[in-house]
Amino acid sequence: MQTWTVYGLLVLWWTAASRSRTERALAWALLVPVTAILGAARVRIGAHYPSDVIGGAVLGVLWVAGAAWAERAASPDDATTAGTRPGSIATTRTAEPPG
Repeated sequence: MQTWTVYGLLVLWWTAASRSRTERALAWALLVPVTAILGAARVRIGAHYPSDVIGGAVLGVLWVAGAAWAERAASPDDATTAGTRPGSIATTRTAEPPG
């Protein structure tokens, strides 16, 4: 679980800060093989049973998905706050007087 959580959150934050679509895709594409290799290594050295690794991967993915959801829900770019941030189009327009 820790492998997926740590690497998953790093990829999540990295992709949130990146403007390059290729870089974001590469980061997510590398996450799966890296964590799979680490999980297989833990089974190979006898530190875990395969079910432990699979269960940890499932919990780690759920944790990262929850973090992504929470980050998106708390983001000021949410549609419910659009136009209320300083500098947004809605706040920089001048209201025309009625009539």
